[in-house]
Amino acid sequence: MPGHEEPYVDGEQSKQPITARQYFYQDFCWEDLRDIVQPQGMEDQPINLGGLCGGDHNVRAWDKFHQVHAKHDFFKERRYLVKEFPDLVTFDRALNVLEIGCGTGSTVLPILRDFVLRKACKSVGSAMTADEDGRFFPFVCDISSEKLPGWLCCSSCIDSSCHRPKYDFYPENGNQFHCVNGMDIVTMIFTLSAIPPQYMHHVVKECFSVLKPGGSILFRDYGLYDMTMQRFSARQKVGERLYQRCDGTYSYFFTPDVLSSLFKDAGFVEEENHFCCVELKNHQKQIAMKRVWIHAKFVKPDGPAAHT
Repeated sequence: MPGHEEPYVDGEQSKQPITARQYFYQDFCWEDLRDIVQPQGMEDQPINLGGLCGGDHNVRAWDKFHQVHAKHDFFKERRYLVKEFPDLVTFDRALNVLEIGCGTGSTVLPILRDFVLRKACKSVGSAMTADEDGRFFPFVCDISSEKLPGWLCCSSCIDSSCHRPKYDFYPENGNQFHCVNGMDIVTMIFTLSAIPPQYMHHVVKECFSVLKPGGSILFRDYGLYDMTMQRFSARQKVGERLYQRCDGTYSYFFTPDVLSSLFKDAGFVEEENHFCCVELKNHQKQIAMKRVWIHAKFVKPDGPAAHT
């Protein structure tokens, strides 16, 4: 369930590969962008209450989205993540990782490939022990009930490498995660923004429950005043900083303060939480595109509170 503005800008697929450096560096000051955008009155626009629908509507919207965009080249693999979040590939023990909102695999696949490459490099010149094999165990889930497409990976990989249940993010339907205190890492990459704000606390609490004490959430999502937010029309505003796309899916735009409050209320300790401001160039149109993302890491503390 990744946000689907990532691979496209104004409906055009990016011709230039996006590097880890481009995704991480602070190319401009967020406060400067705020001073430009705020006078335009985006946040003063009236809210279209008729556009906000319940959880079942959001599930159907994402099902339809993945049916339409089943081609392998729609989502670009997020290869920058292994540099942005080194915890995913630098470990000396078996690691259980749960990806929330796996979509078509654009997050988990580059991590798996990087892990396999590191394992292969390590084996050159020395025999790999059985203990070194299979230390990375990814589990993935999504709001959409669509299966992983056939082009994504072979049947044996789907069966053995990625465990993917459909998960209902909405508490009124009674479904819960079942892996309490079982995960070392939970990734939420362009996922929480697709969930209406009234359900976000429930999702974060569920993530808290599945993490082991000392486990962490690795988070990346849309930030306030991102280029995509500025392109929504007034009628698409269905909540405070919440917009509905033409296909029925949602997009929320975070600030570090909002994110910090959300995760701390669920019991997490904040380690990293800041805007990533990146300026990309559309060379064909000769325009600069100011992207704003939130990068964060939250940790489940040890002790009695970790088991609540």
